[in-house]
Formats: sequence, structure tokens, C-alpha cells
Amino acid sequence: MEKQPPSVIPIKPPVRVVNPARPIVVATSEDLPQVIKISMKAELSIGIVRPEIPLSIEFENSTISKIEMKLKETYRNVNLTIEKLKGKPVDLPEPKGTVWAYYEIDINVPDEAVESARINFWVLKEWLQTHGVASENVTLLRYHAGEWRSLPTTIIDENLTHVQYLAETPGFSIFAVSIPVKAPSFKVKNLTISPSIIRCGENVTIKVEVENAGEDAGEYTVMLLINGTVEASKTVMLNAGESTTVTFITKKDVAGIYEVEVSGLKGSFEVIPKKLAEFEVSDLTVTPSEILVGETATISVTVKNVGELEGSYNVTLTINGVVESIKTITLAGGESTEVKFEATRKTAGTYQLEVNGLTKTLEVREAPAQLLRNFLPYIGAITIVTILVAIVVLKRKT
Repeated sequence: MEKQPPSVIPIKPPVRVVNPARPIVVATSEDLPQVIKISMKAELSIGIVRPEIPLSIEFENSTISKIEMKLKETYRNVNLTIEKLKGKPVDLPEPKGTVWAYYEIDINVPDEAVESARINFWVLKEWLQTHGVASENVTLLRYHAGEWRSLPTTIIDENLTHVQYLAETPGFSIFAVSIPVKAPSFKVKNLTISPSIIRCGENVTIKVEVENAGEDAGEYTVMLLINGTVEASKTVMLNAGESTTVTFITKKDVAGIYEVEVSGLKGSFEVIPKKLAEFEVSDLTVTPSEILVGETATISVTVKNVGELEGSYNVTLTINGVVESIKTITLAGGESTEVKFEATRKTAGTYQLEVNGLTKTLEVREAPAQLLRNFLPYIGAITIVTILVAIVVLKRKT
């Protein structure tokens, strides 16, 4: 058996300490003691745990110094037990590498209900030096589905005697703080956010590169946090020396600046409101451009909503400055349509047409029959004059 941790793990002095000789029973997760000092085991019974109030418990006198858990939905009568184990349970296989400590964390909530969970723990520097292991090679192992699985583990603090780690876990069971003989070592780099400015409802793509710089294959869970809340996670399996790109696609419907964090890498993107409906009118045509009195001309324009939100718009036809017709249309963002009017005139002339600032002219001419009717009086008078002139001429000759 390896050298065991000292009796007290250094931790910031707690505000409250409870030495639980029996289970701690509280109504909500908010009622839990801020720090629980344990000897070997602590049992907690919580009446209700809600997603908006994550479970957070700090421990003193324990390798595991903190447990955080956020659920996807509300659970009642949640029972959680944390226990220091004297060694590996006999029915479990040996984990790879050398183990610093075993713990069992049991909770009556299924893994599928856990949105995110983190475990903080301490390791003695002297123990690491004894085994010739760098502090970054410490891994928290979780026993699940018949095997030990490495959890994403990062250094978050240290003091003169200890190094503190944080591990992300998809659930709870039996854990081992270990230094693998051949350990995977994951590096996350090259965070990109594209585009950095989007409109409400548009997609933003977030990418990171994950590299296994260690000497053994392993799994690594990449977690995407937006404004401090877990948005999504993806687990990759990489052999030693392999790398891959992990991509997340998300969108937001509320305008604002969103802070992004992926495995310690930070960035941001901005969501701006969608552009309001805005309309453009073009391509005014008059067909035909010349008509006879009583005939009909078709006036058409193309209207496009160059905004991003749906809106309504009045298309107005005026003839010689007088409103002839108004049509109201509704278009989605980016949509266009053709709007048509018909015009008939009873009087010949040149008419000025205008549709929302665009202008054309329409020529209206008299019909042939109307022209004949208009000129009949003149034709009759000319005929009479002609006859009279002829009679006068004949008389002079005779």
C-alpha cells in the first residue's frame, strides 16, 4: 500500500464546520454547511435540488476537497454519500498506474440527469516527488461500466505541500487519484469563434484543437461553457500523439455579449438584434406605355424586404399627383414580390405615374371612331362650303 495522505489537507478556513456523526438532513442544497469535516464518511440527505441552484459542498480533512453538481431538472430526496476507502474494493480490477487515494461517491441520481459535475482534490507534492512524477500527470479515474476511465483533470491551485486539481465527471461512483505509468496528456488550444458578431437566431461555430501529447490513449471530454453555464460537451478518444478538432455550433435569440470558455480557453461573441423590416421598390414598368381612351394599362413594381424581420408595406400608385390605388403587402426578411396596378382613362392626354418615388408616363390617345365623331361637324361644313364655291364658279362660266 502506498503512503497515505496526511490527516489534514490544507484548505481555506471554513465559515462553518460540521462533524457529522449521523446523516446531515437539509431541505434544499442552499441549506448545506459550507464546509463538512469528515473522518471517513459523510452522508447527506437533501429534500430538493433544483437546476438553478447547483449543489456545492466543500470538505475538510479529505483528499476530495469539493464536489459540485448541476442537474438538468429538479430532483427530490437526493441522498449523497462520500466515503474514504482504505483501498481498492476487491471486486474491482486494478487501475493503471499508482494510486494515491480511493473514494466512493454515491448519489441516487442517474448520470443522465447530471448536466455537469466537478470534483476538486489535493495531492501531496512529496508523494509525487517520491514517484518521480510531474504534477500535471495526476489523473482522477472513475470506475464505470466495468472499467477505469480517465477524467479530464487540471491543476487549479497549489501551496507549499500540496497541489490541487479539478476533474470533470459525467457522474459518480468509485474514484481513484492516480498517476498512470503511461498517461494520456491532453492539450486544448486554438480556440476560434466564427463569426464573432451574429444576429439573433444565427449560428456561431466554436472550435478547439485537442491533442493527446501523452504516452497512452485516453478519453477527453471537452466542455463548452457560455456565460459560466455548460452549453454542451463532447468526448473524444485519442491515441498518443493524435489530435482532432472539436466543433460546437450554437445560437442565441437574445442580444448581448456572450463569454465563451472551453477547457480554460476564453473568448466571446456578440449577438445583435435582427435588422428591422426595410423595403425597396424597383423596376417600375407600364405595359403598354400608350393606350387608347377606355383601354387598360398595367403598372408593376418589384418590392423587396431588405431587412431581416417580417413587415408590412403600403405600395401607392398616384396619377397626376392623385392617389389612384394603395396595396398593402407583407414580406418576410429577404423576400420580394411583384405588385401590379391597372389604370384606365376616359380622356386622352399624357399622365404622370408615380409608385413610391418611381415615375413613368402613360400616353392615352383618342380612339379612331371618336376622332371621326369629333371631326364630323368640320367635315360637313367643309363639304357645304365646297358645294357653294362650285355653284358660284359654274354660274360665272354661264
